[in-house]
Amino acid sequence: RLESLKELTPEPITPRATSIKGWKTQTGTKVLFIRTTELPMFDLQVSFTAGSARDSSLSGLAATTLRMLIEGVPGKDFPAIVQTFDDLGAQLDLSIEHERVTLSLRSLSNAQKSAPALQLITQMLGESLLTDDALKKVKKALKDRIASASRDDDKLAEDLVRKLLAPNSPYSVPLYGTNEGLTAITRTDVEQFHQRFYTASQAQITLVGDLTLAQAKAISLQISNALPVMPMGGTPPPPMPVQTAAGTDLTRHEERPLTQTHLKLAQRSVSRQHPDYAALYVANLI
Repeated sequence: RLESLKELTPEPITPRATSIKGWKTQTGTKVLFIRTTELPMFDLQVSFTAGSARDSSLSGLAATTLRMLIEGVPGKDFPAIVQTFDDLGAQLDLSIEHERVTLSLRSLSNAQKSAPALQLITQMLGESLLTDDALKKVKKALKDRIASASRDDDKLAEDLVRKLLAPNSPYSVPLYGTNEGLTAITRTDVEQFHQRFYTASQAQITLVGDLTLAQAKAISLQISNALPVMPMGGTPPPPMPVQTAAGTDLTRHEERPLTQTHLKLAQRSVSRQHPDYAALYVANLI
């Protein structure tokens, strides 16, 4: 046994009493807030129902639009944006799923650090330049990612399973699109996608960390007010597409020149809103 283990005093694990505050901004953004004071930091997530299932005929449009947000804002290009977050000790992350995209920020609670970090992510959401040069760069990066994924046999198996479960649907298309779809995307397509799906009423803000309720409300207003607002009489985006028809093929075998085999088993489940979702999720982990 390691001698250092004798010096450790196990501490009892006590459940944290969680109080979730929720509200909507005047522009329709849903906000959830949990205050925790153990560490002088907070996590911010801003998400939209703007995932790859919204791509329609332009496969890769959702991923392109999300990635364009970090390419440039007034006064800062991509390297300057990255450097600013680094200098502030803040972490920025962009993620995409079939249904949602999320921008996540982790920052120290100290106002000297958090204020410029929040200002920058607010600019990214509401003032991204979306230039033609940035679009070329993003399309090349996403095509490189697709090429890399094509050499990842585990990822290939995952994509094939998805096509079995939801054939001919937005959920069977790769998250980052296809080479053909990316090639066809224009700057106008990105601008229109951003204006339609990155609106205040489509956003959800989640804040967890060392903030007061007043600070959380101020942050949510700052972000919500920077987002595009749906014009009066405008048509809201349609609900996310629902995949109802199951595939009829039960197996798929893809031969590859490897010394190992990837085997994936899957079945259709239920939506997150179903009362049995949590139980089935836990059962799957077990």
